[in-house]
Amino acid sequence: AESTIAWGFYAVIIVNHLHKALLRMVDSIPTQIGIIACRVIMVWYAVDFVYHLLLALDINIKEYQQKVKKSYKSFRAKFW
Repeated sequence: AESTIAWGFYAVIIVNHLHKALLRMVDSIPTQIGIIACRVIMVWYAVDFVYHLLLALDINIKEYQQKVKKSYKSFRAKFW
């Protein structure tokens, strides 16, 4: 029960104080700079996500690239 009360106070502090301070800080950033920062962060996240997904799936880009080149050359040899 004490833990629940503590979390309740913690939530009230966050909503009443930290949230307002964070909103003031975000509102002080010019819109164009905010948009550029969001775009950079999203691209950074996407690159990091793909990188770690490839690591997790044990996919080697260099090997895949060589296989694609080999199959392309084979396909091209049939028609030229």
